[in-house]
Amino acid sequence: MDKTQNNDSNYKDIERFNCLVDEAKNEILSLLKDPESMPKYMTDSQLRSIIGELNTMRTTIGLYDFYPYYPKGIADCWVLDDPLAIKLGEILELYNSLVI
Repeated sequence: MDKTQNNDSNYKDIERFNCLVDEAKNEILSLLKDPESMPKYMTDSQLRSIIGELNTMRTTIGLYDFYPYYPKGIADCWVLDDPLAIKLGEILELYNSLVI
């Protein structure tokens, strides 16, 4: 892969990352607005913390490594086939592939 193709691929991955982060944050905000819809294994404070970590990931991408806590919390407490958990896993994979 030449440098131009690599840059195009990286740009597309960053676009995908940002899109997934926006989707996840919107899903989390919807859950926070309607606590009755929130699964019992999720907590308000955990979801708020995830939003903060997603924001940090977005601002640190390509600058330095940031190791979010949310994957550990999801692995310890959540149902692993939860759609939001899956999306957050995708975000982490993309983030790790884009960090220098």
